[in-house]
Amino acid sequence: MDEPVDVETTSSRKQYETTRSPARVLQIIYELATSANGLSLSRLAALTHLPKTSLLTLLRSLEAANYVVNVSGAYRLGSETYAIATAILAKERFLPSARPSLQALFAETGETVQLGILAQDEELAETIEIIETRKAVRFSLSVGLRRPLHSSSIGKLLLAYQPAQWTERYLQRKPLEVFTPQTISTVPELMDELSRIRDAGVSISHESMFEGMSGISAPIWNQAGHMLAGVSVTGPTYRLRPLESGLCDLVKHAGEEISRKLGYKGSYPSKLQNADDVDGDAAHAEKTQAIG
Repeated sequence: MDEPVDVETTSSRKQYETTRSPARVLQIIYELATSANGLSLSRLAALTHLPKTSLLTLLRSLEAANYVVNVSGAYRLGSETYAIATAILAKERFLPSARPSLQALFAETGETVQLGILAQDEELAETIEIIETRKAVRFSLSVGLRRPLHSSSIGKLLLAYQPAQWTERYLQRKPLEVFTPQTISTVPELMDELSRIRDAGVSISHESMFEGMSGISAPIWNQAGHMLAGVSVTGPTYRLRPLESGLCDLVKHAGEEISRKLGYKGSYPSKLQNADDVDGDAAHAEKTQAIG
């Protein structure tokens, strides 16, 4: 004879499990956030004290929404989680830490200075802070301005340091729209440009979005060694181009200064992407002494 089922107990248990799921998700996110190299399923199960079957179910849901990615058997934070972290930092810590360096860069150059991040929809570069030049000839920019990643110095910078798989997916989704004769319009040309940016640690754009407008950008790294944002100087090409070398040094100095305030301990500028290669991340973590 079948045992009677305690409906109330079963229902309560399901409700309890559902209630615990958000806490478990946050626990998973925390463990991945404090690991520089990514974590295997077994290691993550040990750290979270979750059964592997339950853990795998949660990970698959997170992976489907790009909050977590699995690369070569190692789980890492996905771009959606970084988007949330970026938004929090922008409000709570990032902007207050960055403003003194932005003001110093503005004082040294006299040109428009801005901070840009990868917009939460991952399609565009978004300006989150700006100090506008007082010079008569200038381009009007504003907080919240969004532009394609391939057609500005800060956009190319943000694209250059994304994981290779992310970049491939992005290029499959997004056509390279042409805005001026200087806009990069082919994938091979863009990939070469991204490689040059990583080698130089600075992104330069002359009239690729608007004719007569140029920009120079450098990366800002967070404590874990991931690129968080970019800092840039923007202005008329006729003013920026003759001073390009010196402006590159000043922008990189600002990028490094902000990165150090955020706890970044690695070499600057770093040539590494927000890598999806496990061994590459391990070597990077050793150099940066990131939290693990």
